[in-house]
Amino acid sequence: AYCECVRKTLKSAALDLKTKEHMLQETLDNWKVYLSSYDQLERWLNEGDQVLQRSSQEKLVSSNGFILNAVLSLK
Repeated sequence: AYCECVRKTLKSAALDLKTKEHMLQETLDNWKVYLSSYDQLERWLNEGDQVLQRSSQEKLVSSNGFILNAVLSLK
């Protein structure tokens, strides 16, 4: 009876650990996605800030170059 109780307890603990391991892995994966997205967003915001600091003429030239590159990449 005692051995059976210990076996059930160990089995339950092992199942609980597996569940927690899975939850921890999901949490780590979500943090990786968050950090990757955060870095991309930060770069995008910094680039936008640099564009906003340019003169109107520089913005126009930059946007024309962007459009030209986009069109050429479609060919």
